Amino acid sequence: MDNQDCIDQAGLWSLSARIMTLACLIVFMAQMATTVYLPSLPVVMTDLAITRLEAELSISLFVIGAALPLLFWGAAADRYGRRLPLALSLLLFVGLSLLLATTSQGPLLLILRTLQGVAAGGATIIARILVRDHWQGDELARRLSVLSIAFITALGGGQWIGGIISRYAHWQLGFVLMAGVGVLALALMNSLPLQGPNPAATGGGMWSRYTSLLRRPGFLWPAFAGGLGFAITVTLQEVSPFVLQQGFGLESPPSEPWGYSSGSPILLVP
Repeated sequence: MDNQDCIDQAGLWSLSARIMTLACLIVFMAQMATTVYLPSLPVVMTDLAITRLEAELSISLFVIGAALPLLFWGAAADRYGRRLPLALSLLLFVGLSLLLATTSQGPLLLILRTLQGVAAGGATIIARILVRDHWQGDELARRLSVLSIAFITALGGGQWIGGIISRYAHWQLGFVLMAGVGVLALALMNSLPLQGPNPAATGGGMWSRYTSLLRRPGFLWPAFAGGLGFAITVTLQEVSPFVLQQGFGLESPPSEPWGYSSGSPILLVP
């Protein structure tokens, strides 16, 4: 099916609607995996007998793990088709989320969070590739804007849900929830016709691709500026639970809006 056929299909649950639902669900899932246990970071520190720095590091390592192999996942989606790498990344995400829900050791938490980030990053980049496969031009820009809305929603919504979990349940329940979302994404993926391998896909290792990109100032400096802005946002997210709960004595009930306020700096990132 070509791009225009996909765009022209109408209906509440048309092919185009399912593709966008899957893409938004994956983007929401990946970002929520960062934010859903933010309100519980002080509890995580106590339960696993780790330092505040190590608790905060579990957020940073997830983001780093998601970012580094993006070119690898993109190349795999071209070489092997969209379905296999997406299924692999989602299965890894589900399995690692379930392991995180049972871990009781700080070092293991950090390792699993890094690997979970790798899986989440793969699913997220392929979700964007799916959108690119089916839309072009102005319509593609509009669809990618919808994905950005899902990303922003997860920044605040994930912390709000995490506040509920922190108040009424155990922080590890958040990872069970993430595993459930991953299973839902897998089920939806299986109902979609996805693009197969691209015979024209070029070879080359991941590091050679990174080297090629780093030689392009038109890519490097905007990427650096955007990465710096996001790093500031992640840092604010990491420290906000400790500042708000330990510094100001605030709890994280679901009625409090502080989860949204701590996610709001992303709106300032260009």
